[in-house]
Amino acid sequence: MRNRSCSSILGVFFLTIAVSAATVPESPVADAAMRSDIETMRNLLYQGADVNAAQGDGMTALHWAAVNGQPEMSEM
Repeated sequence: MRNRSCSSILGVFFLTIAVSAATVPESPVADAAMRSDIETMRNLLYQGADVNAAQGDGMTALHWAAVNGQPEMSEM
């Protein structure tokens, strides 16, 4: 019984470490599009940022341009 409890606690501990170590993908262009910040988007794209980089939920700059009704963003 004691070994099973210890194993369960260790399992939860390692699972917690694994989940906390997962990183959120960087998507500055999508973040700017989410805020409808066209100027920041332009600057990021000029600097070579990936326009197709998705946020953690899969949303890209193109998705946000459509959601926010920003046709100018979708043409960048």
